[in-house]
Amino acid sequence: MPASLSYVWNIPHFSSLSCLSMYSPAFPIRAHMWKIYVYPNGNNNSGRQISIYLDSGITDNNDLPCTFKLAVVNYKKGLAPTEPSVDASINWRETIVKESDHVFTKRAKDWGFREFMPLEKLRDPQAGFLNDDAITVGVLLELA
Repeated sequence: MPASLSYVWNIPHFSSLSCLSMYSPAFPIRAHMWKIYVYPNGNNNSGRQISIYLDSGITDNNDLPCTFKLAVVNYKKGLAPTEPSVDASINWRETIVKESDHVFTKRAKDWGFREFMPLEKLRDPQAGFLNDDAITVGVLLELA
């Protein structure tokens, strides 16, 4: 039975974060507590790219095949939303989205992108990713 979920996480005070990594609040899907985790300065702490991953929270021996999209939302004004039902403050054309397929297991419980997007672009006030010094990270998750 397919299951899908979308989850959005707002990270305030992004420009002053000093932590190596941080986890979103957990969200349940198919008996597992999923989380998004972010390395604000990259998972090698290089300061060049933000790294973003999805953690399945899997603790049993089952396989969870999945397709997911991770996104950093862009709020730059000037472009209309692609659908009338979506939030008009979000610039969907400039939002950065990366997609992956992965089979989550107890030994491979997380997956994502070491180089999600350049921090220089993310921190640029004219680029539209920082909204009142916060970024918004989202996931669309589909389990087979």
